[in-house]
Parts: sequence; C-alpha cells; structure tokens
Amino acid sequence: PFFATTTKMLALVLACVATSAPFAPRLVAFMLALAALRAMRLYPRKTIDIGWADLLAAFRFVLFPSSKTRASVEATIGRLTSDHAIPCLSARTGADLIFASLNLPKGSEVLVVPGITIPSMLEIMRSHGLRPVGVD
Repeated sequence: PFFATTTKMLALVLACVATSAPFAPRLVAFMLALAALRAMRLYPRKTIDIGWADLLAAFRFVLFPSSKTRASVEATIGRLTSDHAIPCLSARTGADLIFASLNLPKGSEVLVVPGITIPSMLEIMRSHGLRPVGVD
C-alpha cells in the first residue's frame, strides 16, 4: 500500500513538472531513476566498486552537464594514464577491445584463472574464436 501510494504521488509530481519547466525532461529522468533506486535491491557479486556518493554525482552530471566538467574529467584521465591508455566502460569492454585489436588466430589459447574469472569474460574470449584454458 505504501509503495503504491508513493508511486501515485510520484506520477502526479512528474506530470506537473513535465508540463511546466524547460528542464523537465532531465528532472523527469532523475525522478524516475530515484523511484527505481527506491525499489531496487543491490546484491553485490564480488565487490561493490561504486558508492552512493558516486551514483548521486552521476545523477548530478546528467541533470547539470557542463563542458567545463567534461574537460576537467578528460584532463584528469589524461594525467593519470599514459599515452597508450584507453579508458573503457568496464573490464569486459576493455577485454573485448583488446581481443579485437590483437586479431589472434582462431583457436588460440588464452590462460585464465578459473577461481576468479568472471563467466562473461570467457564468453567474450569465445566470441573472438579464442579458447580459454584454466590455470591453477
């Protein structure tokens, strides 16, 4: 009952905001994300590598984007990495990029540690025609 009432109130607020302000699309997206977070349960797989402060900062950047902020983030990444580093969305995205750029022959063996390898990494290797081999 409480969640249904809260959802109805949120829908009413969103309807009012959506029709009244030029920044409405961003605010509506933010409110919907907050509603989803309220209902979401976080279950850590291994280690949570993002905190609530990081998540709220991401929402802030969505609501109030600025080229100055983007430039400072790019400058920080440039300072912290070498000339040959490419920031990626995740480790899986980076692995996919590496395997695509290496262009290894089909059937090449890639050594993995089975106890700590994430299953989707093996799928990425197989999608490039590589053969993961466990090492203990």
